Amino acid sequence: VNSGIMKLSQAIGIIMGANVGTTATSWILSLTGIEGESVWIRLLKPSSFSPVLAAVGIILYLSGKQGRKRDLGEIFLGFSVLMFGMETMSGAVKPLADVPEFTGILTMFQNPLLGVFVGAVLTAVIQSSSASVGILQALSVTGAFTYGSVIPIIMGQNIGTCVTAMLSAIGTSKSAKRAAFVHLYFNLIGSAVFMALYFGLDAVIGFEFSDQTAGAASIALIHSIFNLFTTFLLLPFIRGLEKMAYLTIPVSEEEKTSEEDLEFQILDDRFLKTPGFAIEQCRSLANKMAKLSKECFLMAIGSLEECSKERLEEVIALENRIDVYQDKLGNYLTKLSGSNLAYHDSQNVSTLLHCITDLERISDHAVNVAEAAREMNRRKLSFSKKAVEEMGIYGNAVEEILDRTVGAFTCGSEREALTVEPLEEVIDELNKEIKKRHIKRLRKGKCTIELGLLLSDIATSYERVADHCSNIAVCLIQEQDTELEAHSYVTHLKEENLSFERQVELLQAEYSLGKNKKQSFKKYPREEHMATIYIVEDDVNIREIERYALKNSGFEVEEFDRGDRMFSAARKKMPSLVILDIMLPEEDGLTVLAKLRADPDMKQIPVLMVTAKSTEIDKVKGLDLGADDYMTKPFGVMELISRVKALLRRIERIPGTEQICCGCIALDGQRHTVTVSGKTCELTFKEFELLHYLMLNEGIVLSRDKIMNQVWGFDYEGESRTVDMHIKTLRQKLGDGGALIKTVRNVGYRLV
Repeated sequence: VNSGIMKLSQAIGIIMGANVGTTATSWILSLTGIEGESVWIRLLKPSSFSPVLAAVGIILYLSGKQGRKRDLGEIFLGFSVLMFGMETMSGAVKPLADVPEFTGILTMFQNPLLGVFVGAVLTAVIQSSSASVGILQALSVTGAFTYGSVIPIIMGQNIGTCVTAMLSAIGTSKSAKRAAFVHLYFNLIGSAVFMALYFGLDAVIGFEFSDQTAGAASIALIHSIFNLFTTFLLLPFIRGLEKMAYLTIPVSEEEKTSEEDLEFQILDDRFLKTPGFAIEQCRSLANKMAKLSKECFLMAIGSLEECSKERLEEVIALENRIDVYQDKLGNYLTKLSGSNLAYHDSQNVSTLLHCITDLERISDHAVNVAEAAREMNRRKLSFSKKAVEEMGIYGNAVEEILDRTVGAFTCGSEREALTVEPLEEVIDELNKEIKKRHIKRLRKGKCTIELGLLLSDIATSYERVADHCSNIAVCLIQEQDTELEAHSYVTHLKEENLSFERQVELLQAEYSLGKNKKQSFKKYPREEHMATIYIVEDDVNIREIERYALKNSGFEVEEFDRGDRMFSAARKKMPSLVILDIMLPEEDGLTVLAKLRADPDMKQIPVLMVTAKSTEIDKVKGLDLGADDYMTKPFGVMELISRVKALLRRIERIPGTEQICCGCIALDGQRHTVTVSGKTCELTFKEFELLHYLMLNEGIVLSRDKIMNQVWGFDYEGESRTVDMHIKTLRQKLGDGGALIKTVRNVGYRLV
């Protein structure tokens, strides 16, 4: 109950059953008095069978490495220790049977209520009704106890045993305290009714056995009859017991506000000792999180058709709830990963950690879409009929990929996961095609700049949701095939894979944007080899971590402790990307970066700075010199891999043969050159990307956040003034051409 696995109403039945079950101990102890010459009769005594069970338990425990055999051994050992302890306790108090003063304490009270009091106090001290009943059975050999004196004591023993539950409830949740009170009320009500019936009928009828001597077996019988009687009496009134507990400990305001958090109580730290069970608890919550993320995004899509303040608030509330899921699950899974896990369990934990991050990102994009819908509603804007049709088709494709992904995740279906990547490929191309068509409408005056910005943001959110779905699907496939790496999977899937291409073709036909222009889907680029990453890092330990992580993700890796050695290797084999530290021997990383950007053959190579220098000025300096991304130490391995992949994706998206002219500025994508009025203009790689992005969107106002996301990447943690600083530098380098970059106050920039 304290962990939240069970509700109070469910626990009441178990409490009743536990009261009945505890009577078995008194029956076993009553066998102590069995006498006989037969070996089988002697074996029935606890003193005889306990060592046998202990021996069997030891054999099972030592022979079973794990699983049921070892658990069964622990059960036998525990039972043997219990019986040995009960036997020892009974034997220790047996001499007291010959002390009249002691037995007189238990039998001196004529008032049954005083007998109840003595039994309750004795059991409260020992904190076990089974033990106190055992003591009573041991003392019964004197013949001093009658049925009339034993019954009140047994009632008191059942009440006294509640002290153990009350003590254990200290420091627990209010639900656990209520369970302890249910146990108390069960025994109090049962004792009151049982004694009222017994002594009432005895006064009217006069039971002949009341003055007869009660032995060990008789005590066990009374104990069993009482608990069975109370259980059958109160079983129909479980709801009543529950209400009594809530009247005793009312629901507080704090409980009312945290009712939604009750489901997280299953993430109890005590379950960390049994990783398999803990992982199943996490998976159960992760499945709920997946369904909520899907619901959140579909609600956001619906807001585009019917927008209201209430709908936006619902989306934001749901996104906040999903954030709580990620926080609780992430913290618990991190603790779990520190346990001694089997390989399969470790794979499950890793998969869940990856997937909950992607699920949370999906809900973030839902908020972006809902806010865009609210902005349209506030400004009284609406898309053209054609744009509505296209976004409807786009939204249907995203809804389907969410259905496939969430279905695969909740069911653990590898087959379903395999259907996600082809649809993600189609969605990527839908995103590009919709943006192209919108730019054409914008140039023809059929659409406004404001709508263009909103449509672009919504389309980008759709595309990123599909990317996160793809990430989840790949994680699920990797969980089934431990030899598979994400990079090699995606590459293999799209290389000469007829099944994949056939699925893409079918989905293209299903989500065609119309026949006014034939939709063209570009085939995925087929790589002849894996991307090669150069690591320039003087710390051997960090270099080893980076190398191991990158190799496991399917990349070829070369390591260098100095910049000059990296340049020597690069002249023989050009890298796809360089991971560069700043604090290097001889030449620091910034000097190496400046040389890279000055070299005509190497200036296009993307560079990821990974360094301990974490101040804002250090980040700005590195980015200004031409770094494409910047990470600070200590860093997460998963984040490193994600940033590397993101950089490689962005480089692939830059057209290699594109030539663009805007006014006096000419950009050549193949030669990676920029000229202003025929004069060459030297730009850093990041400045080139920024100018290229502005020229591709000539005449469109681009917000700082959008520029940041497109040029620096979605995960870049810098501030929007980074864009302002680069724009300022770019204007200076472009000279007369810099005047073409206009500032739109409170919005961003555009190239005219």
